[in-house]
Amino acid sequence: MRFFVTCDPANIRHIFTTNYTNFPKGAEFAAIFDIMGDSLFNVDGARALRPRVKIHTVLSSPRLVASMEACCRDKELMSRFMFDLATTALFSVDPGLLSTDMPSMDI
Repeated sequence: MRFFVTCDPANIRHIFTTNYTNFPKGAEFAAIFDIMGDSLFNVDGARALRPRVKIHTVLSSPRLVASMEACCRDKELMSRFMFDLATTALFSVDPGLLSTDMPSMDI
């Protein structure tokens, strides 16, 4: 089995939206990930169209996007807080990640 791995957003958009039909998963992929059943992760071609439309509709919902942004902002805040606590307790140094001098957490 040949794999193609990328993290470039332009490549991902090309593979999953622009040129989706040229990147079939195939039977071998489906056999490896058979635990996923006939989900979008394992099906190709016409069988994948309906699940793709459903997922696109859900993921592009403005309400969901806003909720995800708020969650990410909250997670970042908690990560900064936990890092400050840990470094202060372990090294007696407060890195001040929650100070107003730190970069904004705006997404």
